[in-house]
Amino acid sequence: MVVMTMIGCKGRTYKNQVMLGNEPTNFYHWSWTAQDAPWGICDAEGNEIIPRVYPKSVKYYGDYFIADSIDYQVLYSTTGQRLDEAERIDRSGFRWFLIGTQNGSQYVYNLMEKSIIGLFNQVKVFACGGQVFFLDELEDGTKSISNPKLATVVRNADEVTAITDIVKNKKTGFFLARHGNLWEKIALDGKRLGKLTPAQVKAEQKKTANSRQVQEF
Repeated sequence: MVVMTMIGCKGRTYKNQVMLGNEPTNFYHWSWTAQDAPWGICDAEGNEIIPRVYPKSVKYYGDYFIADSIDYQVLYSTTGQRLDEAERIDRSGFRWFLIGTQNGSQYVYNLMEKSIIGLFNQVKVFACGGQVFFLDELEDGTKSISNPKLATVVRNADEVTAITDIVKNKKTGFFLARHGNLWEKIALDGKRLGKLTPAQVKAEQKKTANSRQVQEF
């Protein structure tokens, strides 16, 4: 059981220690005791990390904070550096990539480089062959895939299957993309590897090689 200690932050009182999973951290929620009071973050000595101005919450994810205001969210580093602001900031499932939503569009935020990557309609971050890719579902329902340098690998496909195999302890992969009634096999670097029949596509999707992962989009 973790004992929650009441500690003053620069003359104010906050209610509880910030937890990461079941583990206590060195951060503390800085707020009045009233539930509708704004929230911030300070350390054990009461030094301000995130100002006490956020009315909804400040959440900690191990490498960053997301502060939730009424109409926007703010991304902070663990040192209190303001990194980004958007209508919504979501985790992507990958540690160093977040997804921001602003004015009806989305972008990817790279925490390692502290930079915004691209502009998308509806983006999903996923892995294939041990590499990270961005899948953008466009307004017409087609799907495009790019890498973190925004080099296009698959463009405007009606359907995409990403296949990852482990061969001799090394991950490799490729894409199967359908444009209309035509399927083609595409390497992770975007190189076209040839057309496939529907029967060949089904055979690839059903293979049971060791550690094969099949993702259909």
